[in-house]
Amino acid sequence: MARLKLSSLLLGLYGALALGASLPRTETSSDETALTPRGMLAFPVSHEEQEHPIERRRVRRQTDTDTPVFNYSSVAYMIELSIGTPGQSVKVIMDTGSSELWVDPDCNTASSQPQQSECLRNDYYDPSKSSSVVISNRQKTLRYGLGNATIRYVTDNIALPQSDISLKDVRFGVATETFQMSHGILGLSFGNRLNLQYNNFVDDLVDQGVIATRVFGVALGAKEETANSGLLTFGGLDTKKYSGKLHTSPILGPQNGEQLYRYWVTLNQIGVTDRKGNSKVYMDSELPVFFDTGATLSYLPEQVVTALADDLGAQYNPNYDLFLVPCGQQGSINFTFGNFTINVGLEEFVWQLSGSSTCALGAMVETDNSYILGASFLRSVYAVFDQETPAIHFAQYANCGSKLQEIPADQNAAAQFEGECSTNDIVGSGTNSGSGSGSGDDNAANMIRRNGMWLSVGVVAAEQALAWLV
Repeated sequence: MARLKLSSLLLGLYGALALGASLPRTETSSDETALTPRGMLAFPVSHEEQEHPIERRRVRRQTDTDTPVFNYSSVAYMIELSIGTPGQSVKVIMDTGSSELWVDPDCNTASSQPQQSECLRNDYYDPSKSSSVVISNRQKTLRYGLGNATIRYVTDNIALPQSDISLKDVRFGVATETFQMSHGILGLSFGNRLNLQYNNFVDDLVDQGVIATRVFGVALGAKEETANSGLLTFGGLDTKKYSGKLHTSPILGPQNGEQLYRYWVTLNQIGVTDRKGNSKVYMDSELPVFFDTGATLSYLPEQVVTALADDLGAQYNPNYDLFLVPCGQQGSINFTFGNFTINVGLEEFVWQLSGSSTCALGAMVETDNSYILGASFLRSVYAVFDQETPAIHFAQYANCGSKLQEIPADQNAAAQFEGECSTNDIVGSGTNSGSGSGSGDDNAANMIRRNGMWLSVGVVAAEQALAWLV
């Protein structure tokens, strides 16, 4: 599964970059709030319900084999940036499944009228109004499920709202043509010399001394919670967003013939526990999966999805490629990584269709072995994406407030932070607690020490309730 290959490559790459780094560690003000440590900023997630057709997410971004999926809520998690001089406010979707930052979709090509209206409400970046922009002649086409974007690269300054942090000469794309896209994208996957030949947003945060290491934490927030429950942090984590120890899963190398590096980890077992506590196992073998905040659903093997659907009394609807299931399900779907299990409550994994008493299963069949754990799984998880170890450190999501912690640039440093929530604070697991140990059996590669100060950047989430199309 290419674990050693990726670890060795990252150690050599980031080690070489560190030898050439000359940026001193930036000293921050001594003024702090009760919840915000020195050098970190945090912004809560808010939810905005809108009608919008969901697009099936594929690893290889094939547009000729995917179909639109309708009729249930999806969640797009967005970060707000200030681009150019003077700054222009732009919101982009936070996406761990891609690497590029681009802005300015063409609203006229949105896939529905509600999507077009949503797109038109967003602010746009106008390069002609920025005194610091440099426009290149290079173009590229990016594909996302049904949608795609042709972009022209520019460099400009990007500021982070509610802070004095400003990145200089950031390279990103301005769309010249898009199809069925209503937002720009902030790609948070691997960047320079792995998936790209230039810095992406995470790389620039490190190289310009904003954060010390390529690590960020994600709490999407549970479906039952009110607004402002989620958080994105760069260079730090929130110990009051999870319970127990963080489990560490080493990141695997490219899978299924791809050349792109993604957040692949090994999933060992999938099962279910019913409302009476009876459990059964659907899969008990190693399966590469990747954590993708840009995917609403999870994409799993056919035998898992069909067995789960049968147990829940779901009926497959071929018109929409969805399993329709009775609402009000109780119990949990259990995902085991090594000796650690994440319990996803069925109330989180089953989605109610807009304007209907029917629900849909938050999983679809994946037939090309590119298995994805999307928001239907990640809302029950607190995850720290650690590019430099490389590993994902994660635990059962809980919410008992907020306490931001800087992550030192030490080996597996994120895994040393234990969650401060009790099992009573766990949200949407369908059980009393998660299970398993925090570190697991596998050791991840050494983390490279970097210079810079620590920062967390908040997000705005748009929760999009979709119309039932007949």
